[in-house]
Amino acid sequence: MCSDTKAGRQAEDISTHDIPLPTTDAARLADNLANIGRRGKQMVVVFSTYQSIDVVAQAQRESGQPFDLILCDEAHRTTGVTLSGDTTESAFVKVHDNTYLPAGKRLYMTATPRIYGDAVKAKADEAAAILTSMDDEDTYGPEFHRLGFGEAVEMKLLADYKVMVLVVPGDAISETFQSSLAGGDPELR
Repeated sequence: MCSDTKAGRQAEDISTHDIPLPTTDAARLADNLANIGRRGKQMVVVFSTYQSIDVVAQAQRESGQPFDLILCDEAHRTTGVTLSGDTTESAFVKVHDNTYLPAGKRLYMTATPRIYGDAVKAKADEAAAILTSMDDEDTYGPEFHRLGFGEAVEMKLLADYKVMVLVVPGDAISETFQSSLAGGDPELR
C-alpha cells in the first residue's frame, strides 16, 4: 500500500521517504487504511496486483474503508471462464465482485479488449460455466473511450513498427541449432 501523507495538502515537493514501505500483510495494510481514513479527506491510493487481491480485500474488510475507484489495468486479463462448481475463482475475476472488494466505481483499461464470440458463449452456457467477456456491460459498463493503434501512432503516442520475417532454408541451419529451437528453449524463439 502506498499513500503519501502530503498529497491531501497539495505539496509541491514530495520525497520518496514520505511514502510508506509496500506490504503484503493484510493486518498492516488494514491498520494503515484505518489510520489514514481517520485523518479526513486525504487521497489514499492503494497499488496492487490482481494476484494480491485477497490481501487487499481482507485489509479493506478489517479497516472498514471502501474504495471510491478501482482502476483495472490490463483488464483483458479479467475475462475468461469460471467452471460450474469451481470454488477457486481466479484472482483476476474477483475484481468484478463488489461484495468481495467494495468500490464506488471501476474503470477497466486495456489495449487489447477480449470479447468472446457467440459460439464460445453458447459453449459456456452448455457447460454451465460463467464466461466473462468485455462486451458484458453488466460487468464492465459501457465503453468510455477507445483509441485505436493507428490513431495513437498519428497522435505520436505510440511508435509505429514493422514486422520483419527472415526465411532461411533448413539446410542452411546446423542440426544442433534446429534441435535447440525444437527443444523448447524460450530464449531462442
